[in-house]
Amino acid sequence: MAHEIDKSNNRNNMAFVGETPWHGLGQQLSEEASIDVWKQEAGMEWEAIATPVRYGVPTDTGEELLTFDGRVVIRRSDTRAPLSIVSNRYKIFQPGQVLEFFRDLTEQYGFKMETAGCLLGGTKVWGLAKVDDNIDLGEDVVKRYLLVATSYDASTPTIVKQTSVRVVCNNTLEVGLTSHTGKAFDSIAHNTFVDTDAIKTKMVLDDNWSVFCDTLVKLAEKKMSDSAAEMYFADIFFDKMEETERAGSKAVQRRVDEMMSYFHRAPGNDLPSAQNTAWGAVNAMTYYTDHQAKSKSDDARLNKAWFGDNLVLKTKAFNRALQFAGI
Repeated sequence: MAHEIDKSNNRNNMAFVGETPWHGLGQQLSEEASIDVWKQEAGMEWEAIATPVRYGVPTDTGEELLTFDGRVVIRRSDTRAPLSIVSNRYKIFQPGQVLEFFRDLTEQYGFKMETAGCLLGGTKVWGLAKVDDNIDLGEDVVKRYLLVATSYDASTPTIVKQTSVRVVCNNTLEVGLTSHTGKAFDSIAHNTFVDTDAIKTKMVLDDNWSVFCDTLVKLAEKKMSDSAAEMYFADIFFDKMEETERAGSKAVQRRVDEMMSYFHRAPGNDLPSAQNTAWGAVNAMTYYTDHQAKSKSDDARLNKAWFGDNLVLKTKAFNRALQFAGI
């Protein structure tokens, strides 16, 4: 099976703490590993370098090399492999800077690095740290994390955001998905300098996590019948179809049936917090996006769940659950 973990320099550029990831790739580290060790073992010691775009034009005596003004090639410093062609206004947030963001957080404030690495040849890099502040919904525990990531192909902005992981099934859900909970810390366009000190100041003042905790409690208290759940899933996947079209569509029925199976039998959905509740419906969706949605590899699915189409789908699912619960 193809993987999207970067394999430059004949190594799997990912490091992790704890259990070996599903793909079995990368270097396992201890919780005490320093940020410098994380840089080395996650393969994030290289730099992204902007170089001019040049092209050859035939002349009477051979070829003249011209420069494409306003555009640059971003390439790796180690392998010299090109990552993208972007505007010369592109502000590069280096792989090492992603991990440096966590240095004082891990050394002074109790954050613990959990994974870091590079995807798709290095076009995306990330670091993920655990924060010791969980949501306890009875037997259903949701852990708090901080994700820092950037891209060198303009596919995503530089992001610093909270995310959560439901322990029983490893489903991920971004904190700050809607106007109800606000925007999580920062999303920085690549034409803007990343001011890490300003972001950390915002983190200190931010109350998204406490609002998120209250929201999950309310979702876990809101019962959802099978008929309401069927409508919920149909609205998420087929919101652009008229009701009359949905009623006669075998494709709609197949997808709704699949989602209802997750609603009742996904890992953790038999717990009191999730059984026949709006929280259970949300987790049926996150279980689908993070573990079941079709993808060429598990890494590709992770990429979509954190940065792509499946993140959009989870956002829609969370918003619909809030509407259903009247939050």
